[in-house]
Amino acid sequence: MKNFQLVTLKFVLIAMCFCAPVALAQNTISAADPSIRQGQQKAEKGNLVGALADFSQAVALDPQSANAYFGRGNVNYALGKKQAALDDFNQAIKRNPGLAAAYGNRGNTRDDLGDNQGAIDDYTQALKLEPRNALTYFNRGLTRRELGDFQGAISDFSQSIKLNPNYAPAYNSRGLARQAVGDKQGALTDFNQAIKREPRSAVSYYNRGNLYYGQEDRLNAIADFDQAIKLDPNFLPAYVGRGNAYDDLGKKQAALSDYDKAIKGDPNFANAYYNRGIARFNAGDRQGALADYDQAIRLNPKSAEMYNSRAILRRALGDEPGATEDLQKAAQLN
Repeated sequence: MKNFQLVTLKFVLIAMCFCAPVALAQNTISAADPSIRQGQQKAEKGNLVGALADFSQAVALDPQSANAYFGRGNVNYALGKKQAALDDFNQAIKRNPGLAAAYGNRGNTRDDLGDNQGAIDDYTQALKLEPRNALTYFNRGLTRRELGDFQGAISDFSQSIKLNPNYAPAYNSRGLARQAVGDKQGALTDFNQAIKREPRSAVSYYNRGNLYYGQEDRLNAIADFDQAIKLDPNFLPAYVGRGNAYDDLGKKQAALSDYDKAIKGDPNFANAYYNRGIARFNAGDRQGALADYDQAIRLNPKSAEMYNSRAILRRALGDEPGATEDLQKAAQLN
């Protein structure tokens, strides 16, 4: 079975959450305020290192300022310093338990650090404080979908859409959740709505292409993958998707060319090696397929599907011990 990569975007918007009503929510005069404003201005211009220095200065000037910790948390998050961001949001919430944005942004940080349930708890608290925040519903929906709670995710994406009917990512993400529960028509409707609202989104075309592919509509799938690549020539999963469709249609060279492009763009793209291995196996190139399966497993050693595929190939090559080893490994992973 060919392996597709679902693509979604976590719309955190955490680093740019510097609007005055949020960052200066306490409405009190503080010695930290000038440094906070300077930090906001620098962050908005992309000078995150300078912003970090300003917010740190704000913390030093007023250690009780929730806004100073909140702003620094945003910048730390944007700089990839997730644990430091978490610490700052903890401090902001300790000083101002009513700061909804701090819960929302801490939820994003916890999710990135693997604390999915903690993230959901924070999103839920943020929504108690700001029940009409479409972005918080959206992000909670993403986390619920990560946990396999597809119905909960659909509910959250639907609420996000109700609050912001033009928010294309919510349609796209609800489409993926609906696809996961077998609601293919609902998924198609959502992908269409996402494309209508954001016609230059390569992700939405790619996800609709995957849906078409799953319905064995190879031509429409290729058309969507073509459009995704046209909009973003560096969007590598679309090359793999199109390669899979070409391979199914018997266009072996076109398929191999697409897999090669994906691998050239990202030499660590496990799915590209794996799907190229399938194409090579189907074309009778067993040694080439084995090399690709080996590389795919090196890059993604937790895929039971890849071990199963290599087991079939090893058995075909007469390597019964290797096939047995792969089957045992696949069973451990399932």
